[in-house]
Amino acid sequence: MHKIVIAGANGFLGRNIYESFQLKYPSAQVRGLTRDTLDLASLSQVKDYFSSFKPDIVIHSAVTISDIANNIKMHHALEASSNYCGKIITLGSGAEYNPKAYKPLMKESYYGNSVPEDPYSLSKYLISRMIQSGPSNISNLRLFGIFGMYEDYTRRFISNNIVRHILGMPLQMNKDISFDYMYVPDFLSCLHEYAQSSNKDFAYNLSTGNPLKFSFILKTMCNCLGLPADSFTILDEISTDYEYSGDPGKYVQEFGPLNLTPLTQSITELYEYYLSQRDSLVLPT
Repeated sequence: MHKIVIAGANGFLGRNIYESFQLKYPSAQVRGLTRDTLDLASLSQVKDYFSSFKPDIVIHSAVTISDIANNIKMHHALEASSNYCGKIITLGSGAEYNPKAYKPLMKESYYGNSVPEDPYSLSKYLISRMIQSGPSNISNLRLFGIFGMYEDYTRRFISNNIVRHILGMPLQMNKDISFDYMYVPDFLSCLHEYAQSSNKDFAYNLSTGNPLKFSFILKTMCNCLGLPADSFTILDEISTDYEYSGDPGKYVQEFGPLNLTPLTQSITELYEYYLSQRDSLVLPT
């Protein structure tokens, strides 16, 4: 890989991906695209850029949460420029399976059984349809609960509670639901492997296949932070069987086993990171 483009390089995942590829491939040309450098929804701008640069790998992580049209336009521009690119990897979402129809450990074959209604999920669903019938060099990695450095700690569960502890606030959750969380370094390791491999299908779940209850995560966090195991509050104690998880079996079969960081280690590392940023941390009271 000599030329690599990360679209959405200012976002949570994009920033991690950009830094990771720069570090792993120091002799490559790694370019990060942002709204300030290129209008990713502009067909002419994207075509001009890729026809000139001709990247070997494109990783598309840019997304707008509430704008279906912009997300579709960004993918359309990328698809229309695909003949100037090598492998194109779009970062999709488990939300493509429709939040109102989730079931435990969803397989890729579950896609299409139900159409999402909210703007973010629907745009991801429609883009996956476009990839399925589009150029063969574009594929979709469906991500679930990625967590780690650079995420929005004001609203992301694990980081939010770490920051709450650092700021002297109690740990808490809304409901005790189950989530399939993957630590950013583990995701990046898989992404590097996937980028260098030949895939056989248009879409793969990239998940741990091991969903965890929020209460288990907070008990683990309490242990890591030296707190009593029950040092957290559940704001809504009505029991729920809600689970957001994916079956990574197809990915593992084609690309090998996942090497996952233990939860205790990932929480400890993330705590140390936010501790180093303590002076800039702010949460609403």
